[in-house]
Amino acid sequence: IHGNAISYGDLGFGLVAPSRTGKTTLTAALCQHGAELMSDDMMALHPSTDAGGQQNYEVYSSWPIARMWPDAISAALGSDERHFDKVHDKFSKRLLNAQEDLQYNPDKRNVNAIYILNRIDITNDKTDEKMLVEEPSSCWIETVNPSKALIILIQNSMLADAYNALGIEQERLTRLIEVVQRVPIKQVNYYSGINQLPHVCQTILQDLAAYKQVNIIY
Repeated sequence: IHGNAISYGDLGFGLVAPSRTGKTTLTAALCQHGAELMSDDMMALHPSTDAGGQQNYEVYSSWPIARMWPDAISAALGSDERHFDKVHDKFSKRLLNAQEDLQYNPDKRNVNAIYILNRIDITNDKTDEKMLVEEPSSCWIETVNPSKALIILIQNSMLADAYNALGIEQERLTRLIEVVQRVPIKQVNYYSGINQLPHVCQTILQDLAAYKQVNIIY
């Protein structure tokens, strides 16, 4: 899945959104609040069965590297972009060592939630602009129904052509159907702007805490 995998204590979750939506910027901000990066830009889901016979999906850590836009490094980490190497000369994103520059978890976690990021751009929407003035920290989470969640995950799948070439496209779709049936898929709605990041982080972490309270995690 095109997304970031993150751990928060015993919990694991994903952030899914198209490119340039701010997944890694939000991930970096979450790491300032006790979360840990597991993988950047690609989240590989693995079916598993726990000791009680319950079927889950796990995510494993990838290499400890994150790529961020220069302005995001300054806004989310308060660091000078010049301290980080470019991904390559023709691409302005910088490379971060997740173990040193963020927080990194090299282990695996069950996927307890997948959050679809819905950043609301208020530039050309006067109604939303009025709401932003009245309620500048508005951020809310809503559950996505399975059929819509399946479409979103298909749209954000990576290397889809490879599944066709290998003859396992049907198996991939079957697995995605299982994912939306077993993993809570939620949409995080928030206004654009770096100043919104602390409230978005708080809202996501509160949602995870509520999940843990209902589902006892050891």
